[in-house]
This record gives sequence, C-alpha cells and structure tokens, in this order.
Amino acid sequence: MMEEYSCNEKLSYEKLSFEKLSFEKNVVRIALPVTLQSLLQSSFSVIDQVMIGQLGSSSIAGIGLGGKFASLYAVVLAAIASAAGIMISQYMGRKDEASAAKSFYVNLGFAVVLAAGFMALCVLFPQRIMAVYTQDEMTKALAVRYIRILAVSFLPMAVSSIVTTMLRCMEKAALPLYASMFALLLNTGLNYLLIFGKWNFPQMGVEGAALASTAAQTISCVVIVLFFIAVRKKTRALPSM
Repeated sequence: MMEEYSCNEKLSYEKLSFEKLSFEKNVVRIALPVTLQSLLQSSFSVIDQVMIGQLGSSSIAGIGLGGKFASLYAVVLAAIASAAGIMISQYMGRKDEASAAKSFYVNLGFAVVLAAGFMALCVLFPQRIMAVYTQDEMTKALAVRYIRILAVSFLPMAVSSIVTTMLRCMEKAALPLYASMFALLLNTGLNYLLIFGKWNFPQMGVEGAALASTAAQTISCVVIVLFFIAVRKKTRALPSM
C-alpha cells in the first residue's frame, strides 16, 4: 500500500514538474519575442536621431520634436492594441473564434481611424502642432518637414500593431519579431542612403530620415500581414466577419 502511494506521489510530482516546465517554455516563447520587438520598435526614432546628429543640433531637435508627437500617437495605438489583446485572448481561450474575429476587425477599424486622424493633423496643421513644442523657427521648420512625411507611416503602424496582437494571441509571437528586425536593418540602411545622399541617392537630411522610417514601417506591415495570412490559412483560424 505504501509503495503504491509513493508511486502515485512520484507520478503527481513528475506531472507537476512537466506542466511547470511547459508553462515556463511558453512564457519564454511568447514573452521574450514581445519584449524584444518592443525594444526594436522604440529604436527607430533613436537611430534617426543618432544618424542625423552629424547634420547639427537643429536637425536633432527637429526630429526630437517630431518624434514627441509621433510618440503620443504610439501610446494611444498601444492602448488599443492592448485592449484588443485582452479581448481576443479571452475569446480564443473560450474557443469562440467568431467573437475573436469580431474583436480583431473592430479594433483594427479603431486603429485605422486613429491613424487617419493623427495623419490628417500632421499633414494639415504641422506648424500649429510644432508651435506647441518650440518657438524656434529653424527647429520648427525641420520638425514640420519631418512629421509631415513620418505621418504616412501611422497607417501601416496601426495595421501592424493589431495584426501583431492577433499573431501573439495565436502563439506566433516570433513572426512579428522577425519583421521588426528586418525593418530596423532596413531603416538603418535607408537612413544612411537618404540622410547623407550615398550611392547617388539625394541628400535629404531630416526628410530622408522620415522617409526611411516610413518605408521601413510600410514594408514591415506588409511582411506581418503576409505572415498572418499564412498562419490563418495553415490553422484555419479567425473566420471572416
């Protein structure tokens, strides 16, 4: 009797140990890519400022001010993505794919509307926005030139954020990380070409930095959406609305 009890206790301990190890592996598999991707996303403006530094303090200040307003957009977008992640994960945990799909598309719509609103502000009223941050005319002019181009990246950023959230809920968090790594490398390379006018590219200064970031974000969005389509076809998850 004692031997049977000891055997059952041993099996229960091994089962708990296996479940704990499996849980820890899942945490690392999902949390680590999410953390790394967040670091990479925050590196875009930092790389712009570091590389533009060779053009003088006014250019650095211009990009910094433009980045402040873009950061405001990023914070609101992150809030929508976080809310979407909570709702989608709950629905998927209950195997309610229809509600998960509805939540995904509704939050994607919210993100797109938000992007359109911020983009319109940056394109139509950039001088008024930058006047809130500085009264220096040279810095303001550089910030306006930067934010007008960077605003185009708001739409692909919105799509990327919500689709990335969906991929994380589908336990495919590594795929957006790969796209972000590629986008960061692309952004750095395009910065070198467009800021300083290398390899017969035009020397565009702050506008080159904005264009490089916009191109990198757009291509990253396309890659993430392609990943999502491939995963959706493979798993046959997330029905259409």
